Amino acid sequence: MQVQEITDGEDRTDITMKLLDAVKIQRILFNISKWHVVVEKVPYAQVQKKAIKRYNTHLFTTGQSDKPKANASRDREFLDRISVNYIRHNLTNYDKMLDRVCKKMVSEDAYVLLNKKIYEKIGETYLNLKEECDRQLEGKK
Repeated sequence: MQVQEITDGEDRTDITMKLLDAVKIQRILFNISKWHVVVEKVPYAQVQKKAIKRYNTHLFTTGQSDKPKANASRDREFLDRISVNYIRHNLTNYDKMLDRVCKKMVSEDAYVLLNKKIYEKIGETYLNLKEECDRQLEGKK
């Protein structure tokens, strides 16, 4: 957890504010640890098909149509990556949970904890994507 250092010469108000911030962050981390992550289980072929469509739509809507399009014959690493991303944003309560964390302007610790819970649950639900979930989680730390 990141806590601001208290230095000599600070007045009680500054010290109190730093301590209150630390307590607030601890409370939010505790609440996140208790959140129930929901991952909808859909047949993987359907997930991959929707992930490909979503990825290609994203390329078009963000003006990146010069990038290679997704299709079922792309390499497995790529397909796993876009599938995990699709699941995280469309088949979980991740965005709702992330919105709550961001609105509270909390520490990076809260973001990492939230992602840890999401990726672990996706990996449990879609065992074939566990390795990719672990890889993406490592990138969030």
